[in-house]
Amino acid sequence: MRGLLAKELREWDVEFEDLTRSYHRMLYVAAVMDEPLSVAEMRYLLIARWKSNTDEASLRKRLALGVQQNELKWRRGDRYALTPDGVNHLAQIAGRIRERKEGGPRRPPRDERSRWGGGRDYPDRRGGGGPVRADRGRGPRRG
Repeated sequence: MRGLLAKELREWDVEFEDLTRSYHRMLYVAAVMDEPLSVAEMRYLLIARWKSNTDEASLRKRLALGVQQNELKWRRGDRYALTPDGVNHLAQIAGRIRERKEGGPRRPPRDERSRWGGGRDYPDRRGGGGPVRADRGRGPRRG
């Protein structure tokens, strides 16, 4: 718990409230603690300290993804700790958040983009798609 009480300024420092993805919030909790955490401890901190409710199954999936991406390391006793790759990921997230707050490049609103990416400042990737089929896959017509 020392990490929460006497947190020093780090290159990845970001406010928890600025994080929008649950995976990033999980990395944040692993980063501010100076010791590996169990699933129950991490879940408790997310709920009690940061008011971010999560169920155990979802948290375990995010932890497994973090281990697979080498951003978290599994330790004995079902405990997880942040790796240097996880710290780098948090630093990238913090940089994007700072850039967004300072009015840097922004992503166009959803209504300005098409589902396939042909919106403002994005190339149109829809392509021709080939000839249109009249039968729509229903097989030959009998009649």
